[in-house]
Parts: sequence; C-alpha cells; structure tokens
Amino acid sequence: DTIEIISSANLREKLRLKDNDVVEVKIPF
Repeated sequence: DTIEIISSANLREKLRLKDNDVVEVKIPF
C-alpha cells in the first residue's frame, strides 16, 4: 500500500462519514 496524504478538506469529509465512530486525529500543522 502507498501512504495516503489526505488534504484537510478530504480529512473532514472522511471524519463526517465516520461521525458515529470515536475518531482521534493527530496531525502536525
């Protein structure tokens, strides 16, 4: 598998789709 680099917009969309899950996000900015 390749490492997927997710833009902030795509990340927000993925988090929205996983709204029922407990999601912990640690991203250095």
